[in-house]
Amino acid sequence: YQRRVHGSFGMEFKENVEKIQRDLQILDLAFEELKNNNSLHKILNIILQVGNQLNSGTNKGNANGFRLSILPRLHMTKSNSESITLLHYIVKITPEYDQNWIKSIKWVPKAVKLSLDNAKDFVKHMSVMLEKLVLEEANESLDHTDNNLEINFGSKVKAFGEWAYQHLRTLQEEMTRMETEFINIMNFYGEDGSELDYNAFMSTMLSFKESWEKAQLDLQKKNVNNKNN
Repeated sequence: YQRRVHGSFGMEFKENVEKIQRDLQILDLAFEELKNNNSLHKILNIILQVGNQLNSGTNKGNANGFRLSILPRLHMTKSNSESITLLHYIVKITPEYDQNWIKSIKWVPKAVKLSLDNAKDFVKHMSVMLEKLVLEEANESLDHTDNNLEINFGSKVKAFGEWAYQHLRTLQEEMTRMETEFINIMNFYGEDGSELDYNAFMSTMLSFKESWEKAQLDLQKKNVNNKNN
């Protein structure tokens, strides 16, 4: 029975390690595409300039930056025409080349479903379970020192334990690196990671991407209707 339990834990451990590794790779790719998307950075600068123009003459009219939390709200700000929003205007004045920034955002929709906290909790849980497994096996080996089958099984558990500890250390190092990358990207966008956590950040960027796509489609339809009329 003990061997079946150990074997089951080993399979579960390997499957979860592989999943966490894939998740961390997705996070890494999402961070990279947000940090290196020059067109997105230009658009954020356009938004800042438009905001300063709208707030000209007020104490908000000479801002050096803005909170990312305003991005999903741009499509809610209406002009005199109910069908045109501030986001429509920004899309319209953005150079055509830079409008396609959304095509480079491929990993954010996947990354928004992930959680660094869940990954950390998994590593902590598996570390405790692994220590328990190794300790149990050590005690079993002391009770069955004359049993070749038990010794053979114990050596396999020991080998698995060494392999598992190495993978957990690697995962911990990768998660530490991802946390550092998140802090770096928060600094890059002028945000405070303690105020805007990972999930809120990813959700904000995905929402802005989806709003941008919709605004583009709206303007395309409007252009078609104008040509037909």
